[in-house]
Amino acid sequence: MTGMKRALFGAIIAASVLLGTTLSSLAADLPIKAFFCTWSGSGLARNEESDYFGLTIRDLDVTLQAAGQGFTLSWTTVMREGGDPKNPNVKRKSESLNFQPTERPGIFAPKEASRDPIAGGRTMWARVKGQTLTVSTIAVLDDGGFELQRYDRTLTDLGMELDFISMHDHGVARHVTGRLTKQAN
Repeated sequence: MTGMKRALFGAIIAASVLLGTTLSSLAADLPIKAFFCTWSGSGLARNEESDYFGLTIRDLDVTLQAAGQGFTLSWTTVMREGGDPKNPNVKRKSESLNFQPTERPGIFAPKEASRDPIAGGRTMWARVKGQTLTVSTIAVLDDGGFELQRYDRTLTDLGMELDFISMHDHGVARHVTGRLTKQAN
């Protein structure tokens, strides 16, 4: 891919990530409590090297529950990549965040204050649009570039669809898609 095509592709992805334009955005917004549950499933991860080294499979667990006027979102991703194909390296990543409503309807901020991205922190927020709970983060890297991450968790008739994208100023770094099913309330 030429530099011009890569820049155009990156700009298109950035615009869609920042604007959050999806068909589900046309539907009435669900209340946040519609997402409260424990969800489990799996997904496929693509990155800049997937054309050469293949996709990786991930186990996904997500729990959303009420917390005061807001909610707690916890997730765990188990990645199996590298090493012996019969015994790959296993890496587990977990995070738990508490979100509270803001003065702006439908927008939630982490209870733990976002830190200034210029100073090495990250800005984070969540919103429900249609049937999708989106959590977005922005960080400024040491070299002045950026990293933007967006997690879309969309409720469907069959459960929850996950769409995660991580991008930087050179384009998409990682894209994970998955399906999760309801485990418990």
